[in-house]
Amino acid sequence: SDVWKVEDGERVFVVKRSVSKLRVQAEWYSDPARLKCEYLYLQTVAGIVPGAVPNLLSSNPDAPYLAMEYLGEGYENWKTRLLRKDAREEDARRAGSILGKIHAATRADAVIAERFSRMDFFT
Repeated sequence: SDVWKVEDGERVFVVKRSVSKLRVQAEWYSDPARLKCEYLYLQTVAGIVPGAVPNLLSSNPDAPYLAMEYLGEGYENWKTRLLRKDAREEDARRAGSILGKIHAATRADAVIAERFSRMDFFT
């Protein structure tokens, strides 16, 4: 995805756009419609665990864009920390708690299962 931090006067937010060819060494393609699925996922998680994901500001189902809250500086990718062997127990505990709540709330929900049944985004 392309990700931009947008500053418009007092407002600061993030715009994300799906790309069809991922920027990796291998030839790896993805349907840009996956961003709609990501939007639905973030919307679903926000309803289950408020505060666990950025607030969604806008999305156009006909375009591969979405806008979301900018959380500010001071956040670091957890995978980056793990790869440099900088693991913190409290991070793992929080991630496990959030994931557990998501699974508990969705495991028997047929609507959720249908909403996220598409598995062909990446080729």
